[in-house]
Amino acid sequence: MTVGMRFSGGVVALTLVLAAGAGAAAAPAAALRAATISRVEDGRTLWLDARGAAPMRARLAWIAAPAAPGGKGGGEPHGAEARQHLEVWKGQPVEFRSVAADRDGTALVEVLWRPTAESVVTLNYEMVRSGFARADCALSGEFALQCRVLRKAEEVAKAEHRGLWAARP
Repeated sequence: MTVGMRFSGGVVALTLVLAAGAGAAAAPAAALRAATISRVEDGRTLWLDARGAAPMRARLAWIAAPAAPGGKGGGEPHGAEARQHLEVWKGQPVEFRSVAADRDGTALVEVLWRPTAESVVTLNYEMVRSGFARADCALSGEFALQCRVLRKAEEVAKAEHRGLWAARP
């Protein structure tokens, strides 16, 4: 497995190349499914319209975002901004893979958006990198690599005072 980060003009390009080590059995990856983001509830919860299936409510895996106004509890500081940031992808074609379910049975997903044929952005990473969510994951287990990447993105967002960590008047 190799992880590379390249910084160019304020943009972070993250490359993950996964390969099974000699004699190691790779865990089967969940299949990617095509969908369109049809609705955004908050900075983590969205609705995916997969072709040929009923719309599916899902949450971005491995992150925590502030609750948006209008939900249970009336919202949290920066909740509206987090929702607005995720809404950038509303109507966009994406791919997703379910990685687990939360205690309510809602699918926890990794969502991939391809701005060009050569690049991929995970919305999970983008929400943390932009400072509108925090990494909420374990540094061990099946998704340890994703967690390390998200925690590093959170450190950078904090250091650069993005989103939740921006100076407020």
